[in-house]
Amino acid sequence: MSDIMEDPELYLLFRFSMDDVSFPVVSAAVNAMSNLIVNNTDETCLDLMLGMPQALHQPSFEIDLGMSESDIGELKDKELLKVDIIRGAIRTQLIDRISYIMCELRPEPLDIKHMLKCLTRIARHSAEAARQVVSCPGLLGAVHSLLMHSSGSTSYYPEALKFLRVLICRSSALADIIVNDHSVLGTIFTFIAGEVGAGHPELMHVTLESFYTWQSVLTYRMHTDSISSFTPVLMRFLEAHLGLTLATGSSGSDLEHAAAILSLLTPIARFGLLDLLRPLLPAVVQCTVKWLTQLLNADRILVNRIVAIIYPIKLKFCFIIIATFFNLVTNLQADWSSSVSYGSNSGRHQYRKFTVVTLLNTSV
Repeated sequence: MSDIMEDPELYLLFRFSMDDVSFPVVSAAVNAMSNLIVNNTDETCLDLMLGMPQALHQPSFEIDLGMSESDIGELKDKELLKVDIIRGAIRTQLIDRISYIMCELRPEPLDIKHMLKCLTRIARHSAEAARQVVSCPGLLGAVHSLLMHSSGSTSYYPEALKFLRVLICRSSALADIIVNDHSVLGTIFTFIAGEVGAGHPELMHVTLESFYTWQSVLTYRMHTDSISSFTPVLMRFLEAHLGLTLATGSSGSDLEHAAAILSLLTPIARFGLLDLLRPLLPAVVQCTVKWLTQLLNADRILVNRIVAIIYPIKLKFCFIIIATFFNLVTNLQADWSSSVSYGSNSGRHQYRKFTVVTLLNTSV
């Protein structure tokens, strides 16, 4: 990226091509712009953190230029693009152009996905960049309409939900605009409940993003009563996971779905809203006890799954889970000590050692 941006003419070429009257040129420019400003490695790493403690605390990618705003304002476009491509993108009205393309030109699903990725990258830059995105006329409405009308489309646009989640995580003020002015939660609930998209290959991705977007809203203590109205659906999911999902043998998507449900409930528990959780608590306890017990005999342990599973231990009222947790740690420690005393260096025992350390650190 640094080598490419030594010549900001490349960005400007893509940006001006997005203004072209020929849509094939616009489509190619959108694709190129996404490849230029979006760091897919960063996005993959951040996505893998979902379900972990503090995963909704999104990092800022703002560059400290060591300059005052007035000095930055005096930089030419090319100079600004060299030192901060996202600031340069905002100055060259990339957000407005994306909004126009999405609202007026009826782009193809792949083009829409590229533009959503660009918007997500801009929103990650800083709080000010996120505010610029939200304040762009018509943009949030266009993004929400993608989700509302997705039943007649070839895509369900999980990228749209991710974009909204990143914005919501920025501040409660932005969350209020997205949730209350654009009624996003209602759309999210249709995806979680499985009312649309049965059998669609993107449905699981959309469902997971729906859970984490909902959790982001709950983190601000907004719309906490939505848990109560959705309790029957959550209960159905927990009962299914209790019967079918194994901590060490199920598919990754099943485990991610289970982790998303448990993560969703953590802000409600943190606020002490026990009346909302009481109907779900027995199923949560049973699932967690089952998965922790299965981990005791696991040959291979995925640490992110462990943390997602034991995170409800931090809910102060789950005494059964706490007791099971410490029994598990005690057994693992004893097993690890025994293996060490006999000089075993097998991979199984190394995983058990790692599990003990992870469990202890996570419970602090």
